[in-house]
Amino acid sequence: MTMTSSNTPIPVDDGFNEYESAVKRQKSTTSKVWDEMTKLECDNKNELKAQCNHCKTIFSAKSSSGTSHLRRHLNSCLKYFLSKCLKFNLAYNLYFVIKLNMLMD
Repeated sequence: MTMTSSNTPIPVDDGFNEYESAVKRQKSTTSKVWDEMTKLECDNKNELKAQCNHCKTIFSAKSSSGTSHLRRHLNSCLKYFLSKCLKFNLAYNLYFVIKLNMLMD
């Protein structure tokens, strides 16, 4: 039994539409840095910006810029650091209050 090759395309419904693929899709943001930054809409569609949720400093957010500069900013942002300390202290104090209540019961 020999298999012969045919140049006739076989129609396959794989959910892919060549016309839809031409439309640019927005890539999802997967970096944890976006939990601490907000993307800003600009009048110029080629210019994207990110704003620190803590100190409100504005940075470039183009995909070619990456997120390393945003992460470096968070490592030196005093307001971000203080918010992390405050959250840690609240959680730490809550832990001891719960422990103390358990010992008193």
